[in-house]
Amino acid sequence: MTSEGFWQVVRFRWTWLVAGLVIGLAVAGLALALLPRTYSSEASILVEAEMPDGDASGFSATTYISEQLPTYVDLGRADSVHQDIRERLGRDLGREEIGARVAYAAAAGSAVLTVTGAGDPPEDAQSFSDAAATAIATAIEDTSTGSVDVSTTIVQRATLPSAPEDPDPLVLLPAGVLAGLAAPLLVALALAPRHQRGISS
Repeated sequence: MTSEGFWQVVRFRWTWLVAGLVIGLAVAGLALALLPRTYSSEASILVEAEMPDGDASGFSATTYISEQLPTYVDLGRADSVHQDIRERLGRDLGREEIGARVAYAAAAGSAVLTVTGAGDPPEDAQSFSDAAATAIATAIEDTSTGSVDVSTTIVQRATLPSAPEDPDPLVLLPAGVLAGLAAPLLVALALAPRHQRGISS
């Protein structure tokens, strides 16, 4: 089909496209209203270390923390950290639920550990992030040894999320628009030969 034929079909079936657009937006809006919402909130922890005086190994505090961060991420799954989170939240939560609600991440070469809490309502996400950040910060400091003193500072407290992370309206609404326009357009193009015969006669 030529571009002229395509636009001819669009002009002839424009009411179908408008109806499809309205239906697509309505379905997307309904999905936003009915699908379970998930909010997320982040806290950030700066991890620092004090090396022993007179250390001639050339092993800096920055290098030490950079190498230890992956183990601190794993520490977030420890039973002691989970128990600390339960106590701070005052809720009897299983390992699976805590694991699903809390995530830890650290960028390579960084000294900052990011803690993300998820939940619904938004206050739940904030409280999970705050409790997990405090719990893991305490656990990290407990890894201090006689030669290396590890300290933590929560440089960013969890904030109250204003919009859900999932479902995302910036994804659902455009998807509704595209689907709402594509379906009637495909039908109109499939019927185009019949329509064009009707015009030519």
